[in-house]
Amino acid sequence: MTLCSKSTRNDAEAWYFQLIRFIGAGFHPDTDAADYIDLQTGKQLFSKKQADEINNNLDVVFDIIPDPYKLGLPVVQDLFLNRQRSPVIE
Repeated sequence: MTLCSKSTRNDAEAWYFQLIRFIGAGFHPDTDAADYIDLQTGKQLFSKKQADEINNNLDVVFDIIPDPYKLGLPVVQDLFLNRQRSPVIE
């Protein structure tokens, strides 16, 4: 899903939560998507095209949601407490 200025808050939250769960407990909204590395393969988790789209979507999330850090923290904490695998950041 690509977010845009006309996306709703519900769209932005759904996309954001999905991204957090996909990346895992190592997610941080300030990290460039191109910096995530898959621990099993040692390769970048996202292609350049995917990373650009994710970064652009995160910009929209920050425009729509007043405090994305606060909103995403419970999801990250849950992943961390349940020891979900996440990629490494370079």
